[in-house]
Amino acid sequence: MLYSPVFKKESGKEYQDKLNLEFTDQMDRRLASVYYEADDWCYRTFGKRVIITCINRTKEENKQGNGSEWSGHLFGRAMVWRTFHLSDNEVAELQVHLRLVWGVFIYTQYHDSGTGKHLHVGIPYKYRRSVFD
Repeated sequence: MLYSPVFKKESGKEYQDKLNLEFTDQMDRRLASVYYEADDWCYRTFGKRVIITCINRTKEENKQGNGSEWSGHLFGRAMVWRTFHLSDNEVAELQVHLRLVWGVFIYTQYHDSGTGKHLHVGIPYKYRRSVFD
């Protein structure tokens, strides 16, 4: 099992430190479990790691990204994984794997919103509880 999450590097060390803090202290631990399991599976299956690009967002950041007012990013219950290093077929296999392992307790959305293809992973609204409660 791989123990250190991989964060995007292009935004610099300060952003990596922010993601690390959010991952360790400000995110629903169930989602961290999803990440670790998916990262391990991707590495064993494709020899590639899962790269985290976004976890929490402020309301302003969420609005700029056309996010929902109920986005899981506002409450520590969603993250974005970079996928440019995975083929579309590999992403599809990952989504099937996540559905088989985690069932209805997570959702995934694979798309390109103008910044490149990425995979949203989160806890569906009906299973959410605030990590800040």
